[in-house]
Amino acid sequence: MNNKRRLILSAIGVLLLISAACSFSATTANIKEAYTAHDVNGAPEATTAFTPDEVFYLLVTVANAPDDTVTKAVWKAVEAEGLEKDLALLETEFEGGGEITFEASNDYLWPAGKYAVEVYIDDELKETLEFTVVGEATSLGADAETAGEISVDTAYMARFTDDVPEQVTSYTADEVFYAVVELVGAQSDTKVTAVWFAVDAEGVEANSELARTDFTGEPSMTFNLSNDNLWPAGSYMVEIYVNDEYQGYLDFTVE
Repeated sequence: MNNKRRLILSAIGVLLLISAACSFSATTANIKEAYTAHDVNGAPEATTAFTPDEVFYLLVTVANAPDDTVTKAVWKAVEAEGLEKDLALLETEFEGGGEITFEASNDYLWPAGKYAVEVYIDDELKETLEFTVVGEATSLGADAETAGEISVDTAYMARFTDDVPEQVTSYTADEVFYAVVELVGAQSDTKVTAVWFAVDAEGVEANSELARTDFTGEPSMTFNLSNDNLWPAGSYMVEIYVNDEYQGYLDFTVE
């Protein structure tokens, strides 16, 4: 009697194992590459730091994917100004494999702070990519904001050749950074401040402040930033303030 009972229980155990095996399935799809990027002259450039007016891009390469594979991107505001913590912003799906581009745009400005995008394959979380929104949306130029009756007329990044400035947006690792700023309505006590940041540079904490410099009473001035070593490759930015009021930024890269 006892033997028969044990046999019945064993048979039930076998059936349960068979049932579990039949319900289990695993996709062959996997993430070969995934990174966040912004648009630079019509082409994606990898970054983990965005300005408030940019579109977020996620580039994912899914390998060994059957035709019915579903890749999903879930965008979240992890800790951003004025938003609920870990707020889900957008969810987008793509069926199939290969190279996939997801994007998240905003009719307004993205609040500064920490963000993330989660990547799922067939509803299984595979990777989480973190990034930030930093700085202000205003880019310096002819339409820069005013500080009272004083305004920035022209501002650009430059390198100097025979004391002549040449406008640039990219430097080599051994160059000095120059920011040329020209004001309208400057007075003898007008103060202009340049604050330099490494936004997304190799081996440097994202959005690290590098230096700040003041000039007073000049309608035209040139700020510069040098390095005893080599500049790490990546993206940089200099913010300009007039009498401590933010005017905008100039962004540039080190190749």
